[in-house]
Amino acid sequence: MPALRRERLLIGVTGPDRGGSAGWFFARLMLWRCGAQAVRITPRRSCDVATLDGIVFGGGADVSEPLSTALAPPVEAASDLPLGGLSWRHHLVAPLVVLLRWLGSQRSHGQDLARDRSELALLAEADARQLPVLGICRGAQLMSVARGGTLLHRIDDLYEERPRLYTALPRRLVRLEQGTLLRTVVGRESLFVNSLHHHAVEVAGTGFRVAAREPEGIVQAVEQTLPVLWWGVQWHPEFLPQSRAQQRLSRYWVDACRQQKQKRMGAGVAAAVEAEKIRKPGQAQRAAAG
Repeated sequence: MPALRRERLLIGVTGPDRGGSAGWFFARLMLWRCGAQAVRITPRRSCDVATLDGIVFGGGADVSEPLSTALAPPVEAASDLPLGGLSWRHHLVAPLVVLLRWLGSQRSHGQDLARDRSELALLAEADARQLPVLGICRGAQLMSVARGGTLLHRIDDLYEERPRLYTALPRRLVRLEQGTLLRTVVGRESLFVNSLHHHAVEVAGTGFRVAAREPEGIVQAVEQTLPVLWWGVQWHPEFLPQSRAQQRLSRYWVDACRQQKQKRMGAGVAAAVEAEKIRKPGQAQRAAAG
């Protein structure tokens, strides 16, 4: 077991074939700080899921709804808006995030059916292998829709009283639901997050519970804790490396990946021992017969 602790976990990070450089850079940094190595996955850059210890489903293009479209054959907060309360760290990091997003991302979202197809297959395999999953923005929406959930589109148009924010700065207030693992890990009843989305989960998919909402009721996070941890957050924790709350979130999730790997290794050892027990009596019987 000590050797396992020194070994860096291998975590898949999904993204588009074109663009997405900023998300990849910051997700890779987030995982590296937690002791994990990131592997980039796109529709054209596949990965053997059997080698992975967890998967981060990143942000980007809008999720196609209904999913049959994608499956078709291809042709610490106290105030509402802490503008004056943001620390120098937020103002230092946010311009870098914006610059990298502008330089390395596509200028419009739209849909990416090839990405939907590949990531739905990845979700199914992660489920079958019981790998921990972290869904970010689009990833959280895809997780929910894949389980039969629905989405709210153009939420700024639906909620006139909702502050119109599209920012890398942590200015969107979210309230963490009582009794959720997310609230326990973050250690707060509410927090401010960045806001880089136009759609959100409306009804959480089967197996998920809502873990965070905006004051207007819009879902900001979903979670599944058993049989393995799946978190979906509407904000981008990778773009908030200066936030201790987001560090706690990412570290806990990576620790869950590590614990799940230990379980798999333990199960593999137990299966090998049982196989050896079966093999040895068979050898003895053949020797006696000879």
